Amino acid sequence: MTGHLEVRDLRFAYPSSPRAVLDGVSFRVERGMVSAVLGPNGSGKTTLFKCLTGVWKANGGTMTNDGDDFAALPPAARARLFATVPQDHVPPFPYRVLEVVLMGRSPYISPFALPSARDYAVAEETLRELGIDALRDRPYTAISGGERQLVLIARALAQEAPCLLLDEPTAHLDFRHQVGVLTTVRSLVDRRNLIALMTLHDPNLALMFSDYVVLMDAGRVVAQGPPRDVITEESIREIYRIDATIHAFDGTRFVCPRMRR
Repeated sequence: MTGHLEVRDLRFAYPSSPRAVLDGVSFRVERGMVSAVLGPNGSGKTTLFKCLTGVWKANGGTMTNDGDDFAALPPAARARLFATVPQDHVPPFPYRVLEVVLMGRSPYISPFALPSARDYAVAEETLRELGIDALRDRPYTAISGGERQLVLIARALAQEAPCLLLDEPTAHLDFRHQVGVLTTVRSLVDRRNLIALMTLHDPNLALMFSDYVVLMDAGRVVAQGPPRDVITEESIREIYRIDATIHAFDGTRFVCPRMRR
């Protein structure tokens, strides 16, 4: 199945400020690919995601999925299109892991209704697919940060949405869990043929795990394309204001900052 998510000339500014947070952002990402939005703090990455999911209303531009404009969709309909994985999530109540994953079924459950047998089946299967079914009955607040991120991914997958949005999925994780979470995302996209769009801070993770990179700075897209074409010594210097060297090892490119002594 083919498909794509496209943003054209997207603009957003807070009512209290004349400065544009998103200033004509345009890109297109394809189904079956892991795409990364990369850029420094304040470049507009999280704002972009909030416009895509309808948390904030864009001031201009278009957002389409397979050519269909989704900007005016009601929240429930948009939740069937986009499943989101936040940076971190600590609920006020120690829900069981299965209960957290079941929350992903909310777009399909009528108000005041209970989850159906199918909702439970989808949640259980998602836990098995991610290899975390052993966590099923544990309190979500009592598992590790890496395990919580996998549970949040399971909750998103339970929505059965074609577009997966991950906002800094490796934030607060150690190196092992960063690699583990992104390896899981890569595998899920390949198996389920999803559109996956994730924000990242680390250009090395984007080089390792993404097929396409949208490079942002000050609310604008400054480059986009395959990671090796977009993440260069020149672009690192331009948006991060540091000097770096790109090294290649075993078929993978890495960014190494030049430290001044």
